[in-house]
Amino acid sequence: MSDEKLAAFQAVSERATAGAGVVAGRVADAWAVETDAASRAMEQVMTAPDAAQAAVIQTQWALGCWTRATERALTLNADWARMQTYVLAPVHSTVSANARRLKTKEKR
Repeated sequence: MSDEKLAAFQAVSERATAGAGVVAGRVADAWAVETDAASRAMEQVMTAPDAAQAAVIQTQWALGCWTRATERALTLNADWARMQTYVLAPVHSTVSANARRLKTKEKR
């Protein structure tokens, strides 16, 4: 049984590491998108014909940033919830199999 538990926790570790890598990649992609958006907005603000137009550009950038951040947060929360099930699946299946074996032994 200890070998089964060790294998299950090794699988959990591997799945958690892989899942964290996926999430880190998504965060890095978001960082690149936002850096680019901020750079473009700043360029537009600096070349705006007047202060009112610069304020409009800043407001559009801020609202876009807020919207993208909200969408990403919802997506990441859903991803984390799915990942918990995926990561813990090896332990769950090992514990369930062990419980079935022990239940069979008790009936004998």
